[in-house]
Amino acid sequence: MASRVTDGRPTRIRSALFVLILTLTFAAAACSPDDRSDGSPAATTVATSVPVVTLGPAAPSTPTPSPSAAPTAAATPVATVEPSPSAGASTSIHRTQLVVIPDPTPVDTEISDSGPASPDTQVPAAAPTPAAFVPPESIDTVDKRLNVTLGGETTYIRNGGRVELGDDLAVEIYLDPYPPTSLHSVVDLYLTQAGEPVTDASIDVEFDMLSMAHGPFMATAKQIGGGHHLATLDYIMFGAWDQFVTIRQGLERFRFPVVIVAYPE
Repeated sequence: MASRVTDGRPTRIRSALFVLILTLTFAAAACSPDDRSDGSPAATTVATSVPVVTLGPAAPSTPTPSPSAAPTAAATPVATVEPSPSAGASTSIHRTQLVVIPDPTPVDTEISDSGPASPDTQVPAAAPTPAAFVPPESIDTVDKRLNVTLGGETTYIRNGGRVELGDDLAVEIYLDPYPPTSLHSVVDLYLTQAGEPVTDASIDVEFDMLSMAHGPFMATAKQIGGGHHLATLDYIMFGAWDQFVTIRQGLERFRFPVVIVAYPE
């Protein structure tokens, strides 16, 4: 069989067509529809899908405190998150703003033990009211037929002895007869205040036997002028009798017990 001899032209044509196609492809890729008329390349926009974190405007720089200085406030960053920008938008990240939140000022609730207040701030204390008492010159150490009890302490007084009740009020007790040798006695209560007779007071006497109950009995002192108040006491038997004397002067009220020991000679 005779062989067919070719000159290789079809192969060369296919190669040329392939090169032409590659050349056109690279030329098309190199050209962009955004090419400007003056030949300068267009700006390239970079799209991103990363969320943008905005921490606010830049804060002024704060000097770094020395290690020995105690911090007085805590620095807390304040941040906000914005949605992702659309394709073609530029990415914007601001510097961090530090918001200083001061610590609350502690309130000193402890009581200072630094000593007494200065004289300018001290409130003068009110003068205490003197307690009731019997002056020494009114104390009886002989007869012991008349006594008063003040502050839980019993003191024998002489006839006509004075009892200090406080607030400059005083009463002198006169008993007739004295010594009390009968079942009938009259007591004169002489009331003074700061040494002056008291004429605007009333006095009641409630009495009963000390060792056995027979009453109580009541007697209202009659004011006869000059601060004198007379009360009549009628006993039913001899012995020690307890009298509760109540003095009323305005809104003030004084009450104290007086014991009269009555027995015959």
